[in-house]
Amino acid sequence: DLKTNIAIMVAGEVQTGKSTTLISWIKAIRKRVGEEQLQLYLADSNNMGLFNLAQEIEHFDLKNGEIEEITSELRDMLEQRREELNECRRNNGDVNEVYANWKQIVIVFDNINEFAEDGDFDFKELMEFVIKKCYGLKVIILAAGIEAEYNDNWDGLVKAIKEAQVGVLLGSIKEQSLYNIRVPYGYYEKEMQLGDGYLITKNKYIPLKLATI
Repeated sequence: DLKTNIAIMVAGEVQTGKSTTLISWIKAIRKRVGEEQLQLYLADSNNMGLFNLAQEIEHFDLKNGEIEEITSELRDMLEQRREELNECRRNNGDVNEVYANWKQIVIVFDNINEFAEDGDFDFKELMEFVIKKCYGLKVIILAAGIEAEYNDNWDGLVKAIKEAQVGVLLGSIKEQSLYNIRVPYGYYEKEMQLGDGYLITKNKYIPLKLATI
């Protein structure tokens, strides 16, 4: 449920459908809220995985030289939203009316492990704060990465994303501890077809088949 989960990770080996999953989610969110109500931030590590999408949807580029300005503006926006929400609750107002006036913020990393290593420190710190403290502010973080690199990465942002324990695991499960799940005997390290994987939410999983492109 994108309404109740802030951080959603997509893990898998190379060419298992991670970018396709991100693109599918972004397009689904755009269709649901409308393009005018979508505020999209993209970090495309090599200008390949999300390149075509970036050409058709207005967005903020997290890999350009304006990251400091983007960070400052996003931080101020979230603080303003927090104040508006708190004031509404103090006055017994309608929270749904407040939500209706906000754009849906979606922040996407096609290689979160690379961004954790090379990305702007202040922006990473803000994202970690968002995951831990900004529930209900209409923000979604979608982060893709190679399964083994997720497990070996102890950056604060990546750790916060992993601790959310929500996302998609594509390909065979080789790292059971990644989402803290225990799959039935016979599924662990089972070879899977391109696009096959699991939808995982809080220690529960559902097999899925992704239409790859």
